[in-house]
Amino acid sequence: MANKEIKNILLVEGDSDSKFFQTLIKYLGITNAILNFDLLRFDAIGGSDKKLLEFSIRSLEVDLRSNPIEKFGIVLDLDDYENDSRFKQVHEILIKIFGEQNVLNNNDNSFNVKLNDLKTILVDCHFIENDLVTNLELLLKEIVTQDPLAANCLKHWFDCAINSGRKIRKSDYLKFWREVYVRYDYCSNPDLRKHSVENCTTEKSFDNMFIDGKPQAWNFESPLLNNLKTFLASFSNE
Repeated sequence: MANKEIKNILLVEGDSDSKFFQTLIKYLGITNAILNFDLLRFDAIGGSDKKLLEFSIRSLEVDLRSNPIEKFGIVLDLDDYENDSRFKQVHEILIKIFGEQNVLNNNDNSFNVKLNDLKTILVDCHFIENDLVTNLELLLKEIVTQDPLAANCLKHWFDCAINSGRKIRKSDYLKFWREVYVRYDYCSNPDLRKHSVENCTTEKSFDNMFIDGKPQAWNFESPLLNNLKTFLASFSNE
């Protein structure tokens, strides 16, 4: 049963994405005292294709109509889409679920969706896009704090595998790159390496962002995060 105090819901693509966004939101809450995210809930879509997104939004209908939810957000990788086509995809799903007459396009990647005569909610979208960064894996690759010597060696492996006829998705390569970066570049630090179980996974690297004395794997002050931070801040209770 949903928490009846939840006011905002954020849909992200997967569980690992959720961990990143929760970590970044915690960072925002610490560095900006006026932001409070206690009434925000995360839901994982399980991917980014249209069917999964539609299923996830449909699964929210009861919550949206019955509980005091004011807003829900959708964070998607842009990948090979243009911003307009990704936005159109979300628009079509909302119309299919709630009816065209109940979905008002605000022309800023957001919609007002009328649920009934008494309740309208805001649906706000953010697509990960910054220069050549079009998905979360690429974004993380650009905000590392350590020299990714080991991770960058994977490019030779990737090229060799592709040239040898092995089909490897770019997204899988980038996830592998992230894991190798954490395990062999971030954890090249002797203190971290001595306690690798406690430090040398992506999830642990996020946890370590808030532990005094621990090296940080990610630069949460990178300007590449500015647009995402602005979007996430809008889900604060304040």
